[in-house]
Amino acid sequence: MFQLGKGCEEEDPSKAFQYFMESAEMGNIDAMNKVGFCYLYKGRCAPFDVEKSVYWFEKGANGGNVRCMMMLVHFYLSGVGVQQSDEIARKLLQIALKSDHEKIVAIANKRLNDFERTRAIMSALMKTAVKMGGIPPKK
Repeated sequence: MFQLGKGCEEEDPSKAFQYFMESAEMGNIDAMNKVGFCYLYKGRCAPFDVEKSVYWFEKGANGGNVRCMMMLVHFYLSGVGVQQSDEIARKLLQIALKSDHEKIVAIANKRLNDFERTRAIMSALMKTAVKMGGIPPKK
């Protein structure tokens, strides 16, 4: 609610981050995904930090969160924050294909079918994010 400013007097991304972090540290894998995003995006609730973003996405992925797995694909394809590995990226996409999340299955399938293009796009996106100090928030 603090993240979106709903049900509160005002939007407070730093308060949302505090709650996400507390929940992630208690083992909530959905919160781990949120924390990973907070460290990846510019100017919202946490400072841009690739290492911390990767850490939380890996922790969530190890807990079975396919959204975290899909984000890790970006890192492994680009080599940003991790050793570049097409093999690990493909493995994560194949695991995502087995999930019950229809939208994620469709995205994973599309990325596997056009793997070379996906690598080029994800590499450019992640390297630009590093240059800019984070991915700018959507408007």
